[in-house]
Amino acid sequence: MHARQTIDINDEVSVRINKSFQSLVYEAGAYENFNFIERYVRNYIGQQTRSLCKDGDGQALLWHFSKI
Repeated sequence: MHARQTIDINDEVSVRINKSFQSLVYEAGAYENFNFIERYVRNYIGQQTRSLCKDGDGQALLWHFSKI
């Protein structure tokens, strides 16, 4: 839970994923004390980004650009 909060906060302020991961590893003490890899962090950020697009967002975007 703490890792997710840290990753979310760092992503909001545009901290690079590898820097976020390294800070979590540093807090844990070593890679051996950590139970996931950097790829999982990248996948989590990708899922969060994709979940921001809700139903109808694409249609609203097309409508907006057609008005321009």
